[in-house]
Amino acid sequence: MSCPGPLWPIATKNVLLLSGGRRDDPTYRTVFRGLIPALRALGVRASTGPLPPLLKDRGGRVLHLHMAGHVSPESYRDVRRSLRADARLVLTFQDIDHPDLPPPTRAESARVKDLVDRASRVTVLTREMAQTVRARYPAACPKLDVVGNGVGPEWSTTAGRGDWARRSQSREIVAVGRLSPYKGHDIVLLAFRSLAETRPEAKLTILGRDFQAGHYQKFAAALGLRRRVRFAGDAGPREVRAALRRARFVVSGSRRETYGMAVLEAMSMGAPIAATRTGVAAAILRNGRSALVSAPGDVAALAEAMSALWEDAGLRRRLGRAARALAADHGWNKRALLYARSYAKAIDG
Repeated sequence: MSCPGPLWPIATKNVLLLSGGRRDDPTYRTVFRGLIPALRALGVRASTGPLPPLLKDRGGRVLHLHMAGHVSPESYRDVRRSLRADARLVLTFQDIDHPDLPPPTRAESARVKDLVDRASRVTVLTREMAQTVRARYPAACPKLDVVGNGVGPEWSTTAGRGDWARRSQSREIVAVGRLSPYKGHDIVLLAFRSLAETRPEAKLTILGRDFQAGHYQKFAAALGLRRRVRFAGDAGPREVRAALRRARFVVSGSRRETYGMAVLEAMSMGAPIAATRTGVAAAILRNGRSALVSAPGDVAALAEAMSALWEDAGLRRRLGRAARALAADHGWNKRALLYARSYAKAIDG
């Protein structure tokens, strides 16, 4: 993808992407792994560190901080150092009020507010998150952009007749997401039990790291699903792609999502999807057109959607194709273009 030169000055010689929390967090790893090569393809010198090269370089320097409403003292110190050296700050909210994180302390809230005040641009993943950020941090209002996360080319597939035939023959339904209450795996298990009563051949595979010490495994056993549900654990990208490729369809029962990369990745793989109306599913999927979408927490509606996808091969194919076409417009190359425009705005100041 080429850069439309006259529209902006790519004076951005160096962009450093930094996480506001743990640097080994899988969300930051996934985002940086997709975004950095896409930025480089636009001519932006992007990296994840270290900080000193950014401070030494002159002209068009941007520190792009990704965080979830919390900023560690170390990251805050790095940001302040970069600002003293005349770099510009672009601040991205990857999340806010995450249910798996404790509420920010007064000191953490003060750090975030200070960074919002000092940032040249602020970005959020969805319009819904933009409303929260505007209400909490009014200083973000005049410098706010909505830029979602993307999906890399490794998740894209071109499905032929053989692929659809394999999906139709599959007896496996797949769910991807950490085992945590907000992901709604209990909702999925209850909905799956309804399907399993009439379709004893159906199997459910759940891929995701267990944050609940075996609670969902015990819940599945209590529902009589011990032999019907496989908990595959913390799977890597290759294993997830393989599961999405072979699934009859994909199900997501999240109670809430800031974004929901797993749904976007399933879309890119051309998987038919039954999902709850949260995150990216609420933002871009349309019920009956690109997925079957129901209200969060509605077990009966999710069970009905799963039954419809199980029974109707034509519906699966139509929704899978529509989802893949939508995902093609949400690749990292297009996200990088939007971020590069934010960098240009920050530099123009």
